[in-house]
Amino acid sequence: MSGTLDGQVVLITGTSGGIGRAAVLALAAEGARVVGVSRTPDHDDALAQAVAARGSTYLHLAGDARRAEVAKEAVRLCLERFGRIDILVNNAARWYFSALVDQQEENYDKVMNLNIKAMYFMTQAA
Repeated sequence: MSGTLDGQVVLITGTSGGIGRAAVLALAAEGARVVGVSRTPDHDDALAQAVAARGSTYLHLAGDARRAEVAKEAVRLCLERFGRIDILVNNAARWYFSALVDQQEENYDKVMNLNIKAMYFMTQAA
């Protein structure tokens, strides 16, 4: 990789798998130091090791990104460890794949709570 993010600090939500995990690896390969937030209760040692192999650092914060206090804690962790945040990636999201007419109100609430509320509080805190 080109190292275009050397020294940059990235805060990203939804890092336990899929796009979030791939984003952590791609950002680290470009030289970014990454703080990830996911509901996974334990530090993701495999991800931290993969990031370290790319010459960077990964810190994990276990928490629900829909909660304002988790967003504040994530920002505090970035500032305490790295002194700044350069990039925020609001990746945490959910969707229920079914026809619109088949969607249930409780599923709509879950989607809105994560896709909108988490993004709002993380952006506000950053």
